[in-house]
Amino acid sequence: MRRFLTARTLALVLLVMPRLLFAQTAGGSLRGYIKDEQGGALPGVTVTATSPSVATPSKAVTDNEGLYRLINLPPGVYAVTAEIDGFATFVRQNVVVGAGLNLDVDIVMKVRSVAETITVVADTPLLETSKAGQAVNVSGELAQTVPLAARRHWSEFLRFTPGAVVNDGTQNQAATFYFHGAGFNSYETTIDGADMSSAQNPWPGYSDLPAGTISDIQVGTSGLDAATPLGFGEASNVVTKSGTDALRGEGTFAFTPRAWTGTNTPGGTSQFATLIQPEIAVGGPLQTQRLWFFGSFRYRSGMFGIGRPAAQVTAMEAIDPTFQPFDKNIQGPISFFKVTSQLNSAHRLETFVNRDTTTYDAIGSFDTGRFEQEWIGGWGASARLSSVWTNWLAGQIGFSWNNKSFGRSLTSTAQPSLDV
Repeated sequence: MRRFLTARTLALVLLVMPRLLFAQTAGGSLRGYIKDEQGGALPGVTVTATSPSVATPSKAVTDNEGLYRLINLPPGVYAVTAEIDGFATFVRQNVVVGAGLNLDVDIVMKVRSVAETITVVADTPLLETSKAGQAVNVSGELAQTVPLAARRHWSEFLRFTPGAVVNDGTQNQAATFYFHGAGFNSYETTIDGADMSSAQNPWPGYSDLPAGTISDIQVGTSGLDAATPLGFGEASNVVTKSGTDALRGEGTFAFTPRAWTGTNTPGGTSQFATLIQPEIAVGGPLQTQRLWFFGSFRYRSGMFGIGRPAAQVTAMEAIDPTFQPFDKNIQGPISFFKVTSQLNSAHRLETFVNRDTTTYDAIGSFDTGRFEQEWIGGWGASARLSSVWTNWLAGQIGFSWNNKSFGRSLTSTAQPSLDV
């Protein structure tokens, strides 16, 4: 019987202490102190972070102690620039900001004798310093390009997580992962800060995204914060791509042939997984410097093999002389659409809609026909307003809803069953 789930999550977060706020956001942050060569604090320095993958630059001004904070930065590779009259412009390149990472970038500025710019190309690696929990960041590019499994489900990024135990059975559309003794019903998945875990079962197989949608992922396995109150095993903080003023697109085609995953079962039928997955993603401006879109689409189709020993095939042919071995079909469109608006320098609004319903045959190894079908997935939607008022005051207000679930229905050829 098909079940429709109750809407989840209405989140209102307004936090005064920035170090607590960092744990709640989908993006990352930069912060640090700016001083002169004698170690004196420099107030009034304008700090700007720019990235080719982010629509608008982020700016902050140092306070009386020389402290600056850049909050809610979308994942990307940034150039950080510091400017103030009387000092040489400071530029640090290749600052990699990931989902949920809070990085310290302290800057020493030199008195300018002539017009000059000091550019730092290589420096010590930046590390997370404000969280005591364990987490690993996986870029969307890495998750998309590494062929980790035959199913090529979006949740395969969990394979990069230390301590993950994987069940790779071919009969599911996604692998099952276990972390520190916690089962797959202890997961928590947020997309752009919105809870997209199914209320029926938080296993990531209940939701799906086109692989080209993901910008960065942070997977936490311990020390989970208040942003993930329902997660006990692991929490995935997924940040999706956004459009910019440049129109960009990409397309991929993934194919897993049967020979790569099949087993040898003389006289019987083998387990295997074969998939065909074309995908397209595109993003660009709806209004330059103010409103942008991003959309992605994947069509997932293929077949999962049903393992039957030779003796079982013989017995099934004796029960039903017309029996011919067959396998499970799987198919479904998976789509994602996002709109981002920079309302002004302090406020950013993001909304998205996701649909990922996938259908496949519900067949047991002793079934002699395709009597039932199963479906998994559903719809998800979110809206979030992020505001940065000062170095010490920021907030978010958001709404998310999803009906992602699982169900089973009889097909038109369904017949009465008989236990043998």
